[in-house]
Formats: sequence, C-alpha cells, structure tokens
Amino acid sequence: MRIFKRLLVLACTLAVGVAPACDSSSGSGDGPADATLHTDTAAADTSGGDDTSTADTQTADVPSTPGTVKALQGEAQSNGCDEASILTVNPAVSVTAVVVTSPRYTAVPADENATIEGLDGYYVADQDGGPWSGINISIAASEQTNFAPGTVLDLEGELIEFYCNTQLKVTSFLEGGTVDAPAPLELDPAAVGDEQYEGMLLKVSDVSVTEEVAAGVYRVTGGFIVDYQFDFFLSMEVGKTYDVTGQLSYGFGEWRLKPRSAADVVDKTPGTATTITAIQGSAGSLTGCQEDNKNYFEDGLEVTGVITSDTFTVGDKPAFYLSDGTQDPYSGVLVYDKNAVASSFGMGDVVTLTAQHMEYHCLTELIPSAAAASATTITAPAAVPLAAGLDGDELEKYEGMLVTLSNVHVTGVTNSGEAETDAGVLIDKYIMGDAFTAPDENSTLTSVTGFLNYGFSNYRVSPRSADDLVVE
Repeated sequence: MRIFKRLLVLACTLAVGVAPACDSSSGSGDGPADATLHTDTAAADTSGGDDTSTADTQTADVPSTPGTVKALQGEAQSNGCDEASILTVNPAVSVTAVVVTSPRYTAVPADENATIEGLDGYYVADQDGGPWSGINISIAASEQTNFAPGTVLDLEGELIEFYCNTQLKVTSFLEGGTVDAPAPLELDPAAVGDEQYEGMLLKVSDVSVTEEVAAGVYRVTGGFIVDYQFDFFLSMEVGKTYDVTGQLSYGFGEWRLKPRSAADVVDKTPGTATTITAIQGSAGSLTGCQEDNKNYFEDGLEVTGVITSDTFTVGDKPAFYLSDGTQDPYSGVLVYDKNAVASSFGMGDVVTLTAQHMEYHCLTELIPSAAAASATTITAPAAVPLAAGLDGDELEKYEGMLVTLSNVHVTGVTNSGEAETDAGVLIDKYIMGDAFTAPDENSTLTSVTGFLNYGFSNYRVSPRSADDLVVE
C-alpha cells in the first residue's frame, strides 16, 4: 500500500491537465488543498491606496524582463491562483538561456494503457539568480530528455498555476550548451515560506526535524516541509539537525523543500568522537564480522583523519582511504562515500567525518553522512614496509593502510585477473580497475605498494597505479 501511495503522490506532484485523486494526507504531492487563494504575504502593497487585492500584493518588486523566469513568475503573481484548481496563466510563453538546477524526476508516470501522458520534471532558473528566478517545469516523457544540472535551455510552453505551484508545461525546447550549475541560495529557515523563492534551489542550515509527517516527509524548524520528489529515498530522524539543500515548491497549503539527492541532506547532529584506531581495533572489526554478510555497528561516529588516496570507484560509488597520520597498527580505514558527502575533498585534506562503522564481509569501512574540513594538522604517512608471509592476525593490523612488500614472487594469476604471490597476499585491481594488469606468473616484483584490503577470505594489496608495481 505504501508503494501505491508514493506513486499516487508523484502523480499529484505535476499532473498537468489531470485531475489527481489526492488529498493532503498523501504527503508529498503539490496538489489541491483548501479552496483558498494563495497570496504572497511578504510582498509590499505599492498601489498607494486601500485596495489590498491579490494582484496588488503579489506583483510588487517582481522583475519583468521578457524571456526570463522572473517575468513568468511576475505574470503568475499578477494572475493569482486557486489552491483547488489548475489555472492557465498564459498558453504561450517562452524563456531564453535558463539553466537546469536539478536532475530529472518522474512527475507523472504513464499508465499501462497510455491514457495518461507521462511527464518528466525539472527545475530551471535564470542564470543571474536572485528572487523570483526559479520555476518547476514539465516535459513529455516521450521526449526522453535527461538534462543534467548546468544544461542551458530555451523553452516554450504553457504557464500554469498547478494548485498554486507555478509551473511551465514545456511544448518545445532547445539545448544551448552548459554552464557551471548554480550554487543554492542560502536562507534563514524562517525565510523559506516566501513566494519569491518558489522554484529556486535553496539551502538552509542547522534545521532540526520536529515531526515525521509521513514516510519520507518531515517538518523542520522554520515550519516548512522537507519532502521527497527525486529518485532517492529521503530519510531523516526526529530530533536530529541537518543542513538541507533542495528545490522549493508549494503544495497542500505548505512550502516544501525537495532535496535532489542524499548528498543534499547533511546530518549535523554532533557525533561521538572516536579514532580510526579505536574502530579498527574494536570487537566489531576484529571478531564481530561475518564473511558472508554486511554487519552494521555504531552510527554517528565523529572521526578526523587525512585522506591518503585519490578517490576511486567501488561499484558506482566514490571511496577513499583515511589515516590518523601515523604508521601505527590499525591507523587506516576505507571510507565508502556512497552519498558523496566528501566529494569536495581530496588527497592530503584533513577532514572530520560523521560516519557509521560497517564490516563489509569483514572489510572495515566508514560510511559518512557528513564531512567537514578540520583545522587539525595531519600529514599523510609513508607506506609501511611489511614482511612477507605474515599471518592473518598480523595483516589485519594494517588493513586500510598504505603498505609495501619487497621481493614478491608471483605464483599464479586467478581467473579474475588477481596475482597470487608467495607473500601471503593477492595483488588486485580494487583501486586501479580496468587499468590494472596482473604481473606475469613466475615473475618477481622488487616491490609492490598499495592499500591493504580484505575480501573473499584473502588479504589483498591494491596498487594505486602501475608505478606501484616494480618488476625486477
């Protein structure tokens, strides 16, 4: 039932020309609420008289340069809206050189009999930004668009008020290259409920979740809703504090901020301070894992370290290694940054992560929910020289650390392209991927350097590049 409800809510979000069977209990949809006029209470009355009509209160200070989103928003404001209806403001409008600010989402899924037109949704904005510069758009799913943030578009279509959420139903479009995707406008949470920011990419900091309204729908300080719309599962916790970035829309009588991905929701709740050494030496890491399973341990850990590798890909997610700056046992760890919260950092940066400890088939990982620059000075350590033939208990101490082994003889190559050695470890492509070529069987390596990993019941050295394999 929850899956059906979620699809119904998506249909309510942008079902242009369709009368959705929705009500405010459905959660996310930007559909009808009470039959009241939606007004901009923040705008000033510049009429000079006593008339306080909707048009007067909504058109103040709205720019009207032709071909801009601001002009569309100004026209929509002067027209007014009805929260119980879909109103056509202007059947033929156009904007020029607007920039996409969100990924695509499914606004209306087409039904099996094609009686309902499938629609894709995006948000776009004037490139010069500012109030009134954003708007929600829909495009027929049959166009098979997949615009990335930063794509520049010329658009023509119908300007509508969809239950008081201003939208452009696109009838034709022309791509015009790309620009840097615009940064979000940072607002005080109390300012989010202002008409001039509708459709814009916004960021609010240090908001606390005060209520879980429904699955994936949360009320936060400032009184507005943080809500799902894009293709990821939105999960927050009552009582926790977050920085949230998202697109602002209006529905069911409330303002709703829609994060575009998990990276737009950053948990700022203070974590439990700990160290890499404490995590790697914990009972969960040493004895609490199962090789045929993923085991999750303490969440909300606050860990500071220096990034010791370039970012590489595990599956389709970014990962890197973190060190406390020493060559001591248990001083390095793999960070699986599946939500890309540390994407702005690189090798040599010192960061503080808020993360969960996970054992991935007995490989220790940190999964961060937040990352911040640290003022602590930590220098990345040199590779630790290891003796050949160490047993598993000794090798475990150096998991996640940069190591070097000398005079390593290759005894074979597995079907998956890993080099078997006489040093008690495999040499694999975990970091290098397809760029890795296993050394020939019966060859001898003067040295092999890489990060020590564990998987499929074997310890493995993962070189960073071909330079880490020195052949005699």
